[in-house]
Amino acid sequence: MTLIKKFIIYLSIATTLIILPLLMIIWHHQKQLLFSQAKIQAETLFKMIVITRQWVAENRNRIEPVPAVATKELSQYADKMANFRFRITSDILVNKDNAPDPFEKIALEEFKKGVKEYSEIINVPKIGSVFRYMAPLHINESCMNCHYYQGYKIGDIRGGISVFIPLKGIEETIVANNKMFYIFGFITFTSIIFMVTILVNNLVLKHIRVLNVASNAVINNDYQVRTNIKTGDEIEHLSKAFDKMVDTISHNEDILKKKLSAAISKYVELYNEVKEKNVKLQTLNDMKTDIIDTMAHDLRTPMTKIISYSEMLKDPKLKEKPEVIEKAIDVIYKNINLLKISLDQILVLSKLEHSDIPITMTQIRLKAKLLDIINIFEKEIEEKELTVSIHIDNDICFHGNEEIVYHIFKNIISNAIKYNKVGGEIVISSFENMEEIIVEFYDSGLGIKEEEINKISNRFFRGSNVKNTHQGTGLGMSIVYKSVEKLGWEIKIESKESLYTKVSLFIPLIKSDKNSWTD
Repeated sequence: MTLIKKFIIYLSIATTLIILPLLMIIWHHQKQLLFSQAKIQAETLFKMIVITRQWVAENRNRIEPVPAVATKELSQYADKMANFRFRITSDILVNKDNAPDPFEKIALEEFKKGVKEYSEIINVPKIGSVFRYMAPLHINESCMNCHYYQGYKIGDIRGGISVFIPLKGIEETIVANNKMFYIFGFITFTSIIFMVTILVNNLVLKHIRVLNVASNAVINNDYQVRTNIKTGDEIEHLSKAFDKMVDTISHNEDILKKKLSAAISKYVELYNEVKEKNVKLQTLNDMKTDIIDTMAHDLRTPMTKIISYSEMLKDPKLKEKPEVIEKAIDVIYKNINLLKISLDQILVLSKLEHSDIPITMTQIRLKAKLLDIINIFEKEIEEKELTVSIHIDNDICFHGNEEIVYHIFKNIISNAIKYNKVGGEIVISSFENMEEIIVEFYDSGLGIKEEEINKISNRFFRGSNVKNTHQGTGLGMSIVYKSVEKLGWEIKIESKESLYTKVSLFIPLIKSDKNSWTD
């Protein structure tokens, strides 16, 4: 909303808040004026009637009707010839036609309490607003000629005269007067708003708009703008200060741009240099971390066997058991060889994860590769009395990296053995379609909780149902997932706790665009 609109709205509200109370006061004054005029008329009429009655009472020798009759007849004439009415009434009736109505009854009761007069404005159907007025009639000496037998004393209230004056004429006069007042007030109100708005706009707002346009130009980096306001007052001083400020900002910005440009150039050089070094350091650090984590997982078992059989060879009693010594040496040799292979695999896998070097793909016979890996775990399989079944055709082949494929199969089979139950089974099967070879590893082991299946690819994650009963680092399956991703395969795991686990590998029959392939 523009400033001029706000000014008009606020000025209108303020003026309205001032004028409304004045209108309320005037309206109340008009109402009081209406009441006062009606009351004056009623009091005047009442006094004329009282004077007439007194004259009739004092001239009984010349006038035939008594004051009460004269008052009634005058009332009838007023009803026919004027717009006002009056009547005499009393709560001690001589003539039942003079019985008081509800208003008159209230007035008579008030007179007994000492009230001098009683009036009220009421609404009468077909007539409109009416002013009702009533004042008491007191007994005087002339009244005693007719009412002495009723027990009255001078000064007693005999009754009262009720006056009925329609207010239509007075109201119409006031409405006409108010109409002119409202018209005059509206013209005055709009004239004040109009004149003040014009003055404020020409003296203040017009120059503020110039300053606003100039400030927006400065925001948009236009420092050539000038206000040049000539008013000879505070606004001109403000204009000169603004123009000077723009000159200062323009000068300082030129200096700042030069310094900033030089600083940015140097910063970019340093940033690129640090970024390049940081990437190299991060790559080396990640490789080191992965190597350490993976070694901790893969080397623990063979190292334990080597240490155990080495300790066994220290026993002097074994000198007499050459067959035991030979077996221990054989186990140590096999595990040392396994350590060498594992170290080589870890190093290759770490390089694959942190290097863009293309991997070499060869044709691999699926069943033969699986049998080689199963033979590594022959002792573990025998100790757990596991049944291993392989339902794979001998001629099924696929393209893959020997070392990475070995690592994938070894970790899956190792887990199938480690987490299986005694006397359980492992079933490895495969089938193929037009697009891929599907290899499934089924074991009847401890399984994985349903809510944890999505977490097994995380480093160091171990199922809550095995981490307290089986040793491990939680790196095996994370290595499997990374290797599968590197080869462009897909993996799916299904499991039910305490029943089974099935790992499915989906090996594409087409060559991956991500790698360089050679046979």
